[in-house]
Amino acid sequence: LQFAAGAATTVVAPDNARTWVLGTAVAAWCCVAVAVAVASSQLRRARRDAAARGGELEMTKHNWMQQSAEASQLVSVTLPEIAKRVKNGASAAEALPGVPAPSDPHQRQMLHLFAAELAESVRRRDDAQAELRALRGELARGTEEM
Repeated sequence: LQFAAGAATTVVAPDNARTWVLGTAVAAWCCVAVAVAVASSQLRRARRDAAARGGELEMTKHNWMQQSAEASQLVSVTLPEIAKRVKNGASAAEALPGVPAPSDPHQRQMLHLFAAELAESVRRRDDAQAELRALRGELARGTEEM
């Protein structure tokens, strides 16, 4: 349609202006062609970038879901199992094997720290209970002597 308009304008232009009108029409068409080519190239690049970002988004979503599931597993299953094992007399090193270790290094570190701190707390509790029993025994002996 625009090509026809340019051709018609060139035909109806006065003889001395036809060359100028034709040159202007050709230049305008060249500008339009360059603009369309650039826009098309940018559109293709934008589509490729959007597809790449979509892939990155899916990968990030998958990683987030995996970490969320592992955190849930850690809180709901692994930590209570470690606590049960340690309270039943296992050391931290004995309690950790056999429980699923998270893939996230920070969660793994937290798991090991939890087991070690809990084992130390249980050891201190046992020591305090033993000392309490000893003190009660001394008190009982002292009471008998009085």
